[in-house]
Amino acid sequence: MNLGERIYRLRTEKKLSQNDLAELLKVSRQSISKWENNNAMPDLEKAVKLSEILGVTLDELVKGRDGLEKTEVDNTLIMDDDMRMHEKASVEQKRDGERTPLRKIAGVILLCMSLFLGVLMMFGTGSILGVIILMSPFLLCGIACLKAEKHLGMWCCWAMYFSVDMFLRYGTVCDWTQVFYDTARMGSSRWFIVWAQFLGLVGMVLWTIIGLRKSDTSRKEELGKVCGLSWGIFGMALIFAKMGNQIINQIWDKTFGLYDYLLGRYCFGLLDWIRIAAFTLAAVSTVRYLYALKKT
Repeated sequence: MNLGERIYRLRTEKKLSQNDLAELLKVSRQSISKWENNNAMPDLEKAVKLSEILGVTLDELVKGRDGLEKTEVDNTLIMDDDMRMHEKASVEQKRDGERTPLRKIAGVILLCMSLFLGVLMMFGTGSILGVIILMSPFLLCGIACLKAEKHLGMWCCWAMYFSVDMFLRYGTVCDWTQVFYDTARMGSSRWFIVWAQFLGLVGMVLWTIIGLRKSDTSRKEELGKVCGLSWGIFGMALIFAKMGNQIINQIWDKTFGLYDYLLGRYCFGLLDWIRIAAFTLAAVSTVRYLYALKKT
């Protein structure tokens, strides 16, 4: 077990989050994360204070109990090595801070491409739906690159799935909800597309649940609230799934004297994605809540 693993184990035994430990040590949460991932080392002063907070000796923190039983290495030499590693890591962190991460550069490029293609599509065809479909993969991937520090690939895949779903839904009149209807009457190509959509959605939801399943035990109450709220939104979306577009079209008809078939399809698509987002959030928060309960 290395130093980072010992810090993580002792912190969780004390039921401290990374933010709690960071406040006690007067450092940033990112510093705690880097220590636990062995991307940086605490200096001597922080190591001493860290051992006091975690209730172990400095030797136990640095070498572990097993290491103390097996060998008697000079503590001064160990801390000198740790300090040199910390100084080296500090220099690397400073250099990294001076450089703009590549993902942020990629995010800005993708946002610019999204704006350019949107303007080009709007002047070329005037189709708002076409603009949304064309812009969405670049726009959403660009936002993910700028905001997401973890699971960037997963968020970009969600952006691509959304764009493909919008194209198939409004370009070929295929959507994943049709797997619950009589798929035997569909042609082979349409049957394949609908099932590919559905299985792709199931895969994305499972990927999201697995990727985001872990949680700090200190956020248990917050996760419980998010879990209940997201399941409530999902239930309401299910209730309005069948009648939502008709209700909106009736309001539209009474206001403008026009029943718009496309408006109903757009509303159904919006409700569909509200259901997807609410179910995914509910499933993730439920798994994270159960994980937090298991750890406490």
